[in-house]
Amino acid sequence: LYGINVVVFTNDTNTMRVSRGFGFTDQRIIHYNEYGLPFLKYLFLDAMKVSKTKLYTYINADIFCEYQDSSSS
Repeated sequence: LYGINVVVFTNDTNTMRVSRGFGFTDQRIIHYNEYGLPFLKYLFLDAMKVSKTKLYTYINADIFCEYQDSSSS
């Protein structure tokens, strides 16, 4: 995808299946705080293990991205 390596962090198996369908890499979220929220530091460290690049960014997809299945329209 335009030289961009997308790594999707989730523990939801359906999200993993969909992300693989788009050719993205999926990773399970391992490190959480006491509220069940992932530590951003470890998301970046884990992304660096599976994708070697000079630039890493973060998008909170449940806020930023909206997916609409066009087959249901």
